[in-house]
Amino acid sequence: LLIDLTKLDKRVEEISFIVTINDAEANKQNFGQVPRSGIRLFDHETGRQIATFDLEEEFSKYPVLFFPTLCIRAQRMMLV
Repeated sequence: LLIDLTKLDKRVEEISFIVTINDAEANKQNFGQVPRSGIRLFDHETGRQIATFDLEEEFSKYPVLFFPTLCIRAQRMMLV
């Protein structure tokens, strides 16, 4: 997923990421059962990794995550 922040409407203040496992409840699955599952945030221009979240280890009990939120304010970005 590539998001060009320069093309967003100026009123956009946050971008939220939701990660799910399709039919997780019916299949009794969680992120601990998905090898190498994770979220990685990169600066596309520099290739620098900004943040990483290991879902397999840190969120092994959950089938759905609302995480992280990218806040865009005054030309600065924060993950909360």
